[in-house]
Amino acid sequence: MLNTSKYWRKSEVLLHLIIWAIFFLFPFLLSNGELEPMSFNFIFGVALLPLMLYAIVFYFNYYFLIDRCWFPRYFATFTVMNALLFVAGILVIDYFRDQLIVDRQPHYRLASFSNKAIMNYSRILISYVLTIGASVSIKLTKNWLAFEGKKKQLENEQLKSELSGLKYQLQPHFFFNTLNNIYSLVDASPEQSKEALHQLSKMMRYLLYETEGETTSLSKELNFTISYIELMKMRIPKHVKLNYHFPTHYRDVEVLHLLFISLVENAFKHGVSSQESFIDIQCEVSDAQLTFHVKNSNYPKHESDRSGSGIGMGNLRKRIELHSFSNYSFKTFVDQGVYHAIIEVKL
Repeated sequence: MLNTSKYWRKSEVLLHLIIWAIFFLFPFLLSNGELEPMSFNFIFGVALLPLMLYAIVFYFNYYFLIDRCWFPRYFATFTVMNALLFVAGILVIDYFRDQLIVDRQPHYRLASFSNKAIMNYSRILISYVLTIGASVSIKLTKNWLAFEGKKKQLENEQLKSELSGLKYQLQPHFFFNTLNNIYSLVDASPEQSKEALHQLSKMMRYLLYETEGETTSLSKELNFTISYIELMKMRIPKHVKLNYHFPTHYRDVEVLHLLFISLVENAFKHGVSSQESFIDIQCEVSDAQLTFHVKNSNYPKHESDRSGSGIGMGNLRKRIELHSFSNYSFKTFVDQGVYHAIIEVKL
């Protein structure tokens, strides 16, 4: 919005200069060579006096009349006030032309109602109407840009609020799921449950203190994801094959907070069964693209066991959509009984 305002201010000054240059030249352009020798008094009377009238009517409309009367119910007031201003203006112009141009011909005077007088003041009327049109056009454009700027600001604030809500919705969801997993270890392996709580405390510290902005470094996000995987390894049965690979050398770019955790959570939730099953998590980072690919056995939960109601995956998809990040893509599909979740980020 700041860039738009700055651009408009520069454009507005240029528009004003162009308009006044046109209005200064307009009487001469319409004169068809009928102007008398160009003395200073003649130039002042013929060009500058009408220009002063145009400036008065332009800025009177621009700063006062348009904002108050450019509506259907006040349009008559707008028209009458501009008409009165025109009549007063041409009377003043005619008077000062008599004072400035000593040898002014009688048929040029307004009171003569001659063809010459009517032609001259018709030119002023045309320029006067154009001045009002220019004032209205620029003012309405400025008001529209200001309205759009405020609208965009409100949309951005609403977007930030919604994204913040989504992030804080995801954190309790993650915490709830992890505590459930640790709870299952308490009786079977007290020592492991202690280690799991220690890991969870480190992860919660990251959630509380490292996720203030919209993005974080890739290294922090990967370390957080690895900690979660190590935590989950403590409770999965031996018949579940877990494989994960993360790069050790990569460009530490900025990515969305909690970008990968929903995919990993989902894999442990739906990829673990009493039957032979597997979870495979791969992250690849090149100079041009980051790819995070999770594959797991597809064992959908029954309706009676849908804890969380898919908050994590839906949350992630909505966050990416709200950000309108063209360089982010997220897709899920099932192929030959294997569930795939893939995030790609163009770097």
